[in-house]
This record gives sequence, structure tokens and C-alpha cells, in this order.
Amino acid sequence: MLDNAPIDDEPETEEERRAVAEVRADRARGIGPLPLEDALAEFEL
Repeated sequence: MLDNAPIDDEPETEEERRAVAEVRADRARGIGPLPLEDALAEFEL
């Protein structure tokens, strides 16, 4: 599906760069993403 997706040619914003840096720092500390099921359970969905 992604093979046919258009290329994202918009420049990154500073907010996007900060968000990516934050995720990379979390990963470097061994913090992984929160599973969707856990997030939904937190909100009782």
C-alpha cells in the first residue's frame, strides 16, 4: 500500500523535528511505544 503513496515533499517543521528527536531519545533510553490497546484501556475504550 505504501509503495503507491505519494512522496511527502513538504519541509519538516521545527515541531516535527523536536518530536522525532524526543522519540529517538526515548528509544535510546529503552522506552518503547505504548501499545494501542494500553492507550485505549487507559481511557476505558
